[in-house]
Amino acid sequence: ALAAEADYVLLGETHTSALDHRVQAELIELMTGDERKLPRPVVGLEMADALRQPGLDKYNRLEISLEELHDALDWENTWRHPFALYAPIFRTVRRLMLPMYGLNMPPHAVREFSRSWPDSRETMTPEDAAHLPPEIIPPSDEQKEFLSSQMKGHMAMAENSGKSGFNADRFFTVQALWDTKMAHEAVILRKELRRPVAIVVG
Repeated sequence: ALAAEADYVLLGETHTSALDHRVQAELIELMTGDERKLPRPVVGLEMADALRQPGLDKYNRLEISLEELHDALDWENTWRHPFALYAPIFRTVRRLMLPMYGLNMPPHAVREFSRSWPDSRETMTPEDAAHLPPEIIPPSDEQKEFLSSQMKGHMAMAENSGKSGFNADRFFTVQALWDTKMAHEAVILRKELRRPVAIVVG
């Protein structure tokens, strides 16, 4: 009942948990079954970006199968976590005829932003810079605390691979870009479609 009244519902996950993805699919379905006839949700995906929207549009229009959606999203190169784990979500949204939208930055644009930080807006190609949100909202103190624990693992991987120059501020900013981009796109969907947005996100 609470989810059906919300503008945005964050459906969190551990990427490799089959149970999490089944619960996400169930919650999306529950959001559509409210007896008060509230607007049905649209589904926003962390694991897809604007460049993959044509494939999602074809799936939304029943023009391609679930297997073809895997290829249309270039899943193995853009997300990599097993596609089969997310299948309950994709099957549910098709059965309920709910449109899906990619919320994220294209991976290559995120990498370019990270490489050219802190002058990213000035040095990125116009095509990649066009994917940036108007501003990047910095992480909260609570999120920084969590990210700091994650950063230790990234630093260890960098050291083990012989890379140097790991920068904490850049790490925080790239993570903030990831989150801000998804939030920005979700707000656009909410305003343009006037429907709740169920956000499938880690």
